[in-house]
Amino acid sequence: MRIFIYKSVFVAVLFFIVFSITFGQVKKEINKKVSELTSEEYVEKIKDEIREEMRNAIEKDDYINNNDAELIKKFLLKIESEINH
Repeated sequence: MRIFIYKSVFVAVLFFIVFSITFGQVKKEINKKVSELTSEEYVEKIKDEIREEMRNAIEKDDYINNNDAELIKKFLLKIESEINH
């Protein structure tokens, strides 16, 4: 009976250690990614990328082709009519 208790405690401690190592590491990585995504440097980088894309879009003569423009126009008109009703 005593051996069973020792083995059970050993397995429980071993399980806890393995659980802490594996899921603790995953939790650390998730926290690190969240910290990176919410950092001021990352936000500024994204803003700069958006500004650059907007500048590129403004400089192009045709940013989207006529078929896409017509499709977007119809879609926006449909949304507008649904909002008004």
